[in-house]
Amino acid sequence: MKLVITVCTRERETLLANCMASILELVIPDGVSLAVVVVENDIEPRNSDAIERLGAESEIEFHYVHESRIGIPIARNRACDEAIKISADWIAFIDDDEQLTPTWLVKMVAAMGTHPADVYTGPVEPQIDVEMSEWMAPRTRKHRPTGLSLETAATNNTLLSAEILQRFGEKLRFDEVMRYTGGSDTRFFYQLTDMGGTICWVDDAVVEERFGKERVTYRWHLQRSLRCGAHDVYIHTMRRGRLATIKKYLFKVLRRLPRGIVMILMAPLLRLKYSREEVGRWVLNALKLIASSTGTLLAFFGVNPAPYKRVKDGDR
Repeated sequence: MKLVITVCTRERETLLANCMASILELVIPDGVSLAVVVVENDIEPRNSDAIERLGAESEIEFHYVHESRIGIPIARNRACDEAIKISADWIAFIDDDEQLTPTWLVKMVAAMGTHPADVYTGPVEPQIDVEMSEWMAPRTRKHRPTGLSLETAATNNTLLSAEILQRFGEKLRFDEVMRYTGGSDTRFFYQLTDMGGTICWVDDAVVEERFGKERVTYRWHLQRSLRCGAHDVYIHTMRRGRLATIKKYLFKVLRRLPRGIVMILMAPLLRLKYSREEVGRWVLNALKLIASSTGTLLAFFGVNPAPYKRVKDGDR
């Protein structure tokens, strides 16, 4: 079985190097042939020499591809095409700011043997490398049983059957209309399950993600809520139609927006009884409700935030 790990990257040389180092530390089960495809989605190639050097020094195949058309779904489609070219049986997706745990591949392959599916996806656990208020930190994840069937997935820790990708052909591609908005992975896997594909959760196949200083801000959290509110509307419209989407998401806005506003108005009173940390989390949650509702309303009028036109984390 040939498994190809794909990584799309842009302006993140340091993070990409850490990601590649984690791949080199993987325990590879018997019968598995491992390869890596790195798609650099940038105007100019930056990392070709580094990736080619890894290929020369490692028993793992490393392939470098430069995709100059900017956009996450464009890069992911190119990654799939390149993986198919080198005869992948399974295509893995991880992000360039993540690191695989050494037993990740072992756990994924074990799940394949006990839970047949077209897609396998697992948890992403944050690795916090900066000081932050407790209320700004990500919550501890809830464990779910391995084998649980899901409707959709992300591309931050996922294995996709190359066979189903080839079988569905052009019907199953990352939506390049969403090149800057985010959410194209969610739409992709909804398309897969809507066409009869299956997604299996693997609780112990863990990927670690850097949680850096750029995420310890109100701005980062609110921009994320805004774009998720917007792209959820687009995805549901493509799946169920505009009328069904308005019915579903207008109700959500009417519930969330007033709730967020009331929570903000209550915050000064809560400070009399609760700690600064508790009130901080309360305010953040309130603002996220307002931002998500705003994103939903913008999407009703065809306006979608485009946060991925530029990479802003500053890590090279």
